[in-house]
Amino acid sequence: MMYDRKLVIVQNPYSTRHREVQAGVFDRLDTAGIPYDTITTRFSQAKDNIKYLADRLPDDAHIISAAGDGTSTQVVNAGLRAELDGAVYSFIGYGNCNDLARGERDPLAVLQGDHHTVTHQPLSVEVNGELWRYAPGYMTLGLTALVASGFADATSRERMRRTPPHTKLVRSMGQVATTYLRAHDTYLPPFTTNLSTIEQTNLTDVMMINSQCMGRMIRSSIDYPQTDFFGYHQADFSSVWKNIPFAYSAVTGHTPAEKVTDITLNFRKPATILAQTEGEHAVLQGVSTIRAYKGPAKAIRVVRP
Repeated sequence: MMYDRKLVIVQNPYSTRHREVQAGVFDRLDTAGIPYDTITTRFSQAKDNIKYLADRLPDDAHIISAAGDGTSTQVVNAGLRAELDGAVYSFIGYGNCNDLARGERDPLAVLQGDHHTVTHQPLSVEVNGELWRYAPGYMTLGLTALVASGFADATSRERMRRTPPHTKLVRSMGQVATTYLRAHDTYLPPFTTNLSTIEQTNLTDVMMINSQCMGRMIRSSIDYPQTDFFGYHQADFSSVWKNIPFAYSAVTGHTPAEKVTDITLNFRKPATILAQTEGEHAVLQGVSTIRAYKGPAKAIRVVRP
């Protein structure tokens, strides 16, 4: 097989299925005779990996993230910050949920599908007026971010790596349920938005959706990355019964969300906010405003099989 573009594989030694990357990615490329360079992330913090990758990713290359959604997000952030205008990207899933990868784990499939290049517009997220992160798939604030934090520690990651592939989803859902039962009544501080002057209270979650899949279970029929809008949803998930209508819509591919192009949350007073993008959890301190929007200038080109 011939491939005429420079190929760079980014791997994460801490991703859930990292032990499968050698056979699933490198051995397949070697057998096909396709040359490639490898970059391995080194840090536990996303911001450190983003800087590390931004200093090393080449322009005019096909950059493949062979890890989980968190690493894919770091790759996108690094490419945009380094202004790699000539690069194209692919995501193949060796993590826990693999929402961005859409289930693909074979690098040859994305190389053979080079003509299926789509324009992908990630979310730009600003905190207190400063760029915080680009989110190619989604961002959530509140309880769902707290749930995501349970997968971040080294013990949890190692436990997931040791779990047989056919039981990973069951174990993941068990961990989600445990965290939810412990912290289901964690509410966001009061806020208003640029869409309404009515102050929002008693909400556990805010979701900015820019993907067709979130956490493997929440699905949408809209291919948000190729549009100039994204889905916005705010909810009270503190009760299992309150979750039922949303859960039914989400698993059947009709996640309820308002189409927006730009939204700003204005908190009544500076607050600590739990946030996550593609499973990467963060604690944001002293937050007065959070803004999410999409801009064509920050679009990337993604190769899909």
